[in-house]
Amino acid sequence: MDLFEIDSLKNNSKNEVEKENILQSNLMTFEECVKADENDELKNFCSKFQIPPNTIYFCGNSLGLCPIESEKVVNQIIQEWEQNHIHSWNLAIQLPLKVGNKIGKLIGAEENETIIADSTSINLFKCLGTSIAIQKIKNPNRRSILLDRENFSNDLGLLKLLSTDEYKIRYFDDENQLEDFLNDDVVCILLSHVNYHHVGSVPINLTEVNADFAVGCTDKYLNSSPGAPAFIYVNKKHQNVTWQPLTGWLGHQSPFKMSKDYEPTVGIKNFLVGTPEVLPISIIDCSVEITLDAGMQLIRKNH
Repeated sequence: MDLFEIDSLKNNSKNEVEKENILQSNLMTFEECVKADENDELKNFCSKFQIPPNTIYFCGNSLGLCPIESEKVVNQIIQEWEQNHIHSWNLAIQLPLKVGNKIGKLIGAEENETIIADSTSINLFKCLGTSIAIQKIKNPNRRSILLDRENFSNDLGLLKLLSTDEYKIRYFDDENQLEDFLNDDVVCILLSHVNYHHVGSVPINLTEVNADFAVGCTDKYLNSSPGAPAFIYVNKKHQNVTWQPLTGWLGHQSPFKMSKDYEPTVGIKNFLVGTPEVLPISIIDCSVEITLDAGMQLIRKNH
């Protein structure tokens, strides 16, 4: 039974006996669990992760398991550094886009619309700032920013940094209310696909839904390392309209020119800020390969 249905029972004040009967009727026996494991199409993927003995791991929403390949990947980076010294940057500087494009395959993005950089909060700030800047160009009279009240609490703090007396934050409590809020005054809408993390767990196609921007973390269901950088998706139609608000040196057209004037590069690389975090991005690379190999449809089928 779906959890939503169980919650509905609670909301409809069904008696406790009926709820318990429904729960019990959907419980699998130990024998059924063993058989399901034996027939699991993804069972061989268990060998790709460091799983604690005698443990059923249900904490992927907080931190994914460590891919066994990650130790080898980290050692390769160290060897590359030892052997090539300064020339190691030639490979490292390409990682954000290389790995971003792999995540793009998981979220239905086109090539060069996704890049690895910074944290989810910083990337969200970039998206919101860019969205507001674009509307100032195209629709300067718009004043409302819509926010789902169920969004992560940190989102509100970011919006307050970007909003001024010029803009008003408006909340909606139910997705069915959203249409009532949509009008010619709306600057942007901040939504969560799933509260709060889903990439690597729930299929999504950003191209099909014509999303403008998206951000997500990698340390949950994508099984990267604690504190690993996040990703940012920017629809190509928005990439070169204006600057994103954090004008870091790696988003510069010529980073090593050391110009006193900021000249933004074109495309998704404009949404980079600082130097890429080589070790964690390399681990993301190996963990995303596992997810791509398994396939999102089969992963979702197993849930």
